[in-house]
Amino acid sequence: MLLHTFPNRLLPLALMLLTSLATGACQDVSDWLVGRGATPLATAAPTPQVQQPVAPHVSAAIKEGRLYLKEALNGASLLYEPWVDYPTVQQVKDTFMATQQVQSQELGVAELPPIDLFVTWESPFNLFAGQNQFQHPSWLAGFAVYGLAEGRALDARVYINAQAKGLVHNTAHELTHIAAPALPQWLGEGVAEYVAVRVDLLIGTDETDARTLQARLKVRQAAEQGRLLMPQELDAFPWDSPPDYTTLDLAYAEGWQMVEYVAAAYGSQVLSQLVAGYAKAPDESLATFETVLSRPAQEVWQAFMQHVLANVSPAEQVGDALCRLTSQEAAEADLTRDWNQFLERSNRQNPVQDTQEFLRFGQRWAQLSVDVADTVAPGDAGPIKETLFASVQTMQRAMELLAQGSAAAANSSLSAANQGRLLAHAQLQRAIRERSAWLTCAAPLPP
Repeated sequence: MLLHTFPNRLLPLALMLLTSLATGACQDVSDWLVGRGATPLATAAPTPQVQQPVAPHVSAAIKEGRLYLKEALNGASLLYEPWVDYPTVQQVKDTFMATQQVQSQELGVAELPPIDLFVTWESPFNLFAGQNQFQHPSWLAGFAVYGLAEGRALDARVYINAQAKGLVHNTAHELTHIAAPALPQWLGEGVAEYVAVRVDLLIGTDETDARTLQARLKVRQAAEQGRLLMPQELDAFPWDSPPDYTTLDLAYAEGWQMVEYVAAAYGSQVLSQLVAGYAKAPDESLATFETVLSRPAQEVWQAFMQHVLANVSPAEQVGDALCRLTSQEAAEADLTRDWNQFLERSNRQNPVQDTQEFLRFGQRWAQLSVDVADTVAPGDAGPIKETLFASVQTMQRAMELLAQGSAAAANSSLSAANQGRLLAHAQLQRAIRERSAWLTCAAPLPP
C-alpha cells in the first residue's frame, strides 16, 4: 500500500464558458422522495392516478455537515442536494452509466472504484472547492479528490456544480480522473476530455462540435504564435494555481488534442496501455509516456505540432478566412481614419501637396486590395471577401479621381465605397456571431 506516500490529488475541470443560470427551482423534500410536483386541484375528470416514485431507493444522508438525498449507483453513492431538480439528477445518472461504457471501450477500465458523487448548487460547490485549496473556485465546473494506492483511487469523491454549463461533459470528465488516477495531470486532463466528448456524443448533447472546434483553434493559434506548451512545461504546469485563465484554458485544450492525436496516430489501444503503464509505476514524469509510444516526448510534440498546423477542417478553413478578413477590415478602418484625419487638417491651399497625398492614399488602398484578393475564402467567407474587395477597390479609384481633379466623380466613388464597407462589416459580424461558440479572432472587429 502506497497510500500514505501520495497526498490527495485535486483535479479540476476549467469552464470553457461562464456558469449558466440555475437549472431548476427548489421543491419540497417530500415531493422529491416520491417524484411528484405540487398536488393538483381536485377535478371531476380525469381521475388522478397514483404516481410511482422516480427514485424508490432514495435515502437521506448527512455528509460534511450537509443534508443530501442518496442513491446507490452501480458501486457509487450519488449524493445530491434536495433542491437539485430530478431531471438534472437523472442526467448525472445517465452520464455515469455512459461514462463507464466509454471508459471500458477506450481505456480498458472495466469498473470504477467506490465513489461519493456530490451534485450541488454553485454556492456550496465553490465553498468545497475553496476548502480543497483551489485558488479560483469560480473557474471550475467539477473536481475530483482521491488518495492513490497501487495505481487505484481510494476514498474517491467527485463534486459537480449542477448549475454549470455542460453537466454531462463535466461529470464524465471528473469520473475519468477516478478511472485513470495515476496519470500525470496533463495527460489525465487530456484523457478525461477525450472520454467526456465521447460521452457527449453517446448521450446526444449539442456541445461537442463547438467544444472541439474551440479547442482545436486555441491549440492551432498557439502553435502558429509559438505559444504551445512543451512537454516539460505541461509536466510542471501548476494546475491548482495557474498563472491566468487563458493559460489554463490552453493547457486543457492542448492536453486533450494531444491525446486525440496520440490515439489517432498510435491506435486507440495506446490509451489503455498508458493507463495500465502508469498504474503499475505511478509517477509524474514523461518516462512511461515515452516507453509506451517508443518515442521521445519532444519528437511526439514536434509531430503533434505539424499535425495541428496541417490538418484544418473545412469549418476551420472558413473560420480562418473570416479572421483574416477581420484583420483586413481592421486595417481598412485604420486607413479610413487616417484619410478622415487628413481631410480635417488639409487647408486645400496647396493642390500639389494634396495630389501627392491622394496618390499615397491610393497606393495604400491598392496594397490592401491585393491583400484581400490573395485571401483564400471558402464557404461563407467568399461573398464577404468579394464585398470587402469591391469596397477597397472603389476607395482606390476615388483617390485616383481626386488626384486627377475629378472631385464629383471621386465623391460618388467614396459614397459607394462607404456603402460597401458597411455591408461587408454587417456580413462579417453575422458570420462570426454564428460561430461565436468556438471562433475567436485575434483582431477585434472595428466599430
